[in-house]
Amino acid sequence: MEYIGIDVHQGESQISILTEQGEILERRIRTQRERFAELGAEEIQRVTGLSGPAALLALPREYDEPFLVEDEAAVPILSRAARRRGLELSHGGRFLHLMGGSDKGLAVRTLLAAYRRAGRELRSAGLGDAETDLPLLRAVERPIVVPRRDGAIDPALEARLRGAEHAEAPGPKGWNAAVLALLEGRSLPRLGPAAAGGTE
Repeated sequence: MEYIGIDVHQGESQISILTEQGEILERRIRTQRERFAELGAEEIQRVTGLSGPAALLALPREYDEPFLVEDEAAVPILSRAARRRGLELSHGGRFLHLMGGSDKGLAVRTLLAAYRRAGRELRSAGLGDAETDLPLLRAVERPIVVPRRDGAIDPALEARLRGAEHAEAPGPKGWNAAVLALLEGRSLPRLGPAAAGGTE
C-alpha cells in the first residue's frame, strides 16, 4: 500500500508518495511550511479569519489534510498522483484538501439513511462555497451555492451544478439570506440554464 505523506524540513514541506514502510517513492511538490496542522491556532486565525476558539476546533483533522502549495501549476500533478492512489484532491477556498474514502456527501447520505431506518423521511438542503462542498451539494435535494468572498461563484461548482440555486451575497450574509429563504419556502436565483436532467 502507498500513502501520500508530507515531510517537513527546515520550514518547508515536501509532498511525497510513501510506501507503507515509509520509503519515499516519488517527490512531487515543494510547499512552504503551510500544512494545516503545522500552522498552529494563531496562524490559522490569521490565514482563515476564524476566531480563536474556531481555529482551535479546526486544528484536529480526521478525514482530510489541508495544505497550501507554492506553485498552483503543480496542483494537477498532485491531483493525478492522488487519484492513482485512490485519494482525492479538491479546493476548499484557500486550502487544498487531500482526502481518501470520505467526504461531506458520504456524511450527509449516511445521516439521511439513519433517519430513514428510523422511519423518518427528511427533506435535505445544503449550502457550500467551494469545490470541497461538491459531494455535499450533490447529496441533497436542494443544493445552494454561496458566492466566495470576492462575490464570484467557485468555477468547479458553477460547472457541475448548472441550474442549482445560489445565494445573492457572499459569506455569512449570503448564508443567512439563503437559510431564511429555505425556512420561508422561497426560491433563490439559479446558476445559468439548467443542464438536461438538472444538476449533475
